[in-house]
Amino acid sequence: MSNRPDPVPATFAERGMALLIDCALITLGHGAVFFLLVVGLNSLAARDPLGSIIALFLCLPIFLLAYIVLSMAYFTLLHAWGGQTLGKLALGIRVVPDEQPATLGRAFLRWVGYLVSTLPLGAGFLWAVLDKDRCAWHDHLAATVVLAQSEEYSS
Repeated sequence: MSNRPDPVPATFAERGMALLIDCALITLGHGAVFFLLVVGLNSLAARDPLGSIIALFLCLPIFLLAYIVLSMAYFTLLHAWGGQTLGKLALGIRVVPDEQPATLGRAFLRWVGYLVSTLPLGAGFLWAVLDKDRCAWHDHLAATVVLAQSEEYSS
């Protein structure tokens, strides 16, 4: 018989703080993309002011798309790889598949669930406060749970 305690669902506060850390990291990466765009447009503006204005309007959709792609890659790859983003790692919580093994497809579905959870004014995230297992909509969609890790429990 093992002396390990049963894992417990992560609290809403732990999950929220991890998400804030993750969003800050993604925003830093996006800031690097913004910097590169500004440097490129600045060098173009010196040679062709009208061309730089046109390029700016062409770059705006790319700039917005870059945030979505960075977010998708960050959450999907890290959740599939080890069940933890850097924010979750910092808070000592982990995404665990309910029954099926963790896969890239399940991690992507969880990220899509983030979008679904966000759209109705974040109601899908707030659902974790009401849910008996502290699961948000994206957890239900991807059949995952977020567990707190005690030092005795982690392997």
